[in-house]
Amino acid sequence: MIWGKVAGQGGKLQWRGCHSGKIRLMTKEGNKLRKDACGEVLVVLCTCPDPGIAERLAGGLVEHNLAACVNILPQIRSIYRWQGELNNDSEALMVVKTTRAAYPGLQLWLQENHPYDVPEVLALPLEAGSPDYLAWVIEETATV
Repeated sequence: MIWGKVAGQGGKLQWRGCHSGKIRLMTKEGNKLRKDACGEVLVVLCTCPDPGIAERLAGGLVEHNLAACVNILPQIRSIYRWQGELNNDSEALMVVKTTRAAYPGLQLWLQENHPYDVPEVLALPLEAGSPDYLAWVIEETATV
């Protein structure tokens, strides 16, 4: 076992991990906080027509505690078929960090606020991650 401290809740958390990639967050008193933090955190990809819209959507997601953090890649190229036509468009990509518990609300919020008829909202599970960061994502989205 590997032991270390996790930021959050006044520094009262510890993490205990093993080589399988599973992370258990524990309080100093030894109470389990999370059984599998990697399994709780998701990375969501969502394309937007431009960086301004991506910034507006990202702000809303974080403001509503649906995401802990959103990175915006302002310039990507998307090649796709839509309604029978081949498209080659410049877009922005949001990389959203959230939890499984917050995801249903995040997906619904994006569907209601995104300008695309069918927004790309793809949730990817994590294999591993920094225990401090995973704990922070869980804490920031816990009020959902």
